[in-house]
Parts: sequence; C-alpha cells; structure tokens
Amino acid sequence: MKKAITAALALTLALTLVLSSCSLFSPEPTASPSPAPPSPSAPPESPAGPTVTDYFPFKGDVTMTYEGTGIEYAGYVSTVDFIKSDAIQVRTDNAGTVTVSVYALEDGALVRVFSRGETYFRQDFTDQRNMSEVILPARLELGTQWTQSDGVQCEITSAEAAVTVPYGSFTALEVTKTYPDSTVKEYYAKGFGLIKSEFTSASDPSFTVISQLASYEEGKPAAQTVRLYYPSTRAERIEFVDEIFELYTGDAMAPKLGDALKNPPGDGGLAAVLPPRAAINSMTFDPENWLVTVDLNGAFLDDMKASGSSREGIILECVANTVGGYYQTDRVQITIDGGTYESGHFLFESGDFLPFDPDNAVPYEGA
Repeated sequence: MKKAITAALALTLALTLVLSSCSLFSPEPTASPSPAPPSPSAPPESPAGPTVTDYFPFKGDVTMTYEGTGIEYAGYVSTVDFIKSDAIQVRTDNAGTVTVSVYALEDGALVRVFSRGETYFRQDFTDQRNMSEVILPARLELGTQWTQSDGVQCEITSAEAAVTVPYGSFTALEVTKTYPDSTVKEYYAKGFGLIKSEFTSASDPSFTVISQLASYEEGKPAAQTVRLYYPSTRAERIEFVDEIFELYTGDAMAPKLGDALKNPPGDGGLAAVLPPRAAINSMTFDPENWLVTVDLNGAFLDDMKASGSSREGIILECVANTVGGYYQTDRVQITIDGGTYESGHFLFESGDFLPFDPDNAVPYEGA
C-alpha cells in the first residue's frame, strides 16, 4: 500500500535537508479570507537582537511555493500541519513525495527533531523525536559555527545577504553547510523564513540545484483529496467518491472524516457509514507496524447491535477502506471508546484487523 518514491528522488542528493528546512508558521488557525501577501520587508527587531523566530516565524495557514531549477524535484510547496507550544510540524510536497518535519525551539536554537517521508496523511507528530539537527543557532551572528550530528559543518556566512527571488528582494541571513561532496547555502529572511536554497556539487561546481520562493499566501488552508467509501442504496455493494478536504493549521482529520461518513454526497444513492450520534474519537497511526487504530464512540456500536451481520460487515469494510486508504495500509483495527469492539455479530480485539477490500468497490456515478 505504500506509495513508491520515484527513482529521480535519488538525485536530490543533499536536498532532503534543504527541502525540509522550510518556513514555519503561527499557532492560531483562521478561516478568514486571505489578506494580501506581505511585502518583502523586515519586521521590527526586538531590543535584545534577532532570534530564530524572527528568521523562522511560527505562522499558521501560510502556503509558500518554491520554484526549482537543476533537477525535477527542486520545486515544492510548504504548509504547516500543527503548532504546539515550542514545536511546529511542516509538510513539504515536491510532487515526488511528501515529507513531514518537526522543528523545536531548544535553548534558543531551532532544531529539526523529527522527519518522515512518504507521509501523505495528516497526523500530529509534534511530540515525536527521531533526530537532532540544528537548523539555526541561538547566536545569529556573522561567523557563528556549529556541527550537526552527522558531521556537517555549518556557519553563518552573512548577516545581510542581498537576495532576489521570484517573490521579491530581501536582506537575508546566509547559512553555509559544507558536506564532503557538496555545499548548500540557505537564505532566511525576517518574517518569512527560508526564501532560497542552493546546492553546489564539489566535484562539478557548474551543477547547482536551486529552490527559491515564488509565492506566499496567508489564510489559505491546505487541500487534501480523500477517497470515501459508502454502502450503495441500490445494490449490495460499496461505492466510493473522492472529496477535497480543506485543512487549516491545527485541524485534525478524524472529526472531518467522521462528518463526511455521516453525510454521503449525491442524491440518495449512497447510505451513511456512521449513524447521526456516532463519532470518530481518534485515529492513531503506529509507523513501525504501519497500523492504524480508529476509535469510535459507543453510539456507533449501539447502531451496529441493531443491524444485521451483513449490513454491519459492509459498514465495517467502508470504515476500513476509508481509513486504510487514507493512511495507505490494510492494517486497520477498531476500538470503541478505547475498548473492545463487540456487537454480537463481530468481535474485534487487539491485533484483529477489519475487513479491507477497496478493489471490490466501484465509483459512485449518481443515483
């Protein structure tokens, strides 16, 4: 079920670092209309001097699009999933894969503490840690040096670099990262974050890969297409529709998915998967076992107890197909308010998986 990464991604070399080090955003989501994008001008500096959040602002509901040259996947789109206290989860989509990274403030420095590729679903990883990579040090002064955990040498090589990108002209902080076979320069502008990155091969200096800010939009949610499965009202079969969900920073998928499964689209050709009082309490993903646990409230079980086994089986398969398809796994287990699922027709304990057969479903074409 996992989506394969195209072979061209191997050519990104050190760009995994670059593409993941995108601009970061604010803790409060908003559904208000998008304001005009800010002009490329620096905000007032604090009396104590600049901090990493000046150059790496925590803002939500900001979409930053980067143009790329040099290789196919140098361009990408950056959005923010979650902001929790001193941590932020950033999503980058370069049309080849989607990477989720978590950045945290530690002793005044900005540190990338978690990274996961092929993450096409929304899940809160802000409390997860699988790495420690200083992106910006606490002391933002010319000549400041540090060494990352993998031995990469980093230095602030300019505090006032003049940088022009498709979006505008900036005065930026220049960070140079020296790898054994390449150099990466990153440019951070106050109020925006990363505006440009440039990879140069040590063996062939003429080979460069550049990503640079082309557009900046505030108040814009991220869009995600989800395939939803419903029982047909015309035949004993399952039909599916693709729906676009709008997700602001901080939005969880579980309640949105629950509402959609209670309200099938169309004009009566599809039946609801969840009864009116039912709700998805949570969807928990175990990345090591590629396992999703969907926890429903007791109202769902009450409705299933009053149903026949055939209808209940179809409903459970719709839940598994929808949730499993979203997380790209066939390992979906179900709980009721954190406990065992037992309806009289079906019993699912820990380690039992729901029936999963998306290939048996057909597209919904209207009643």
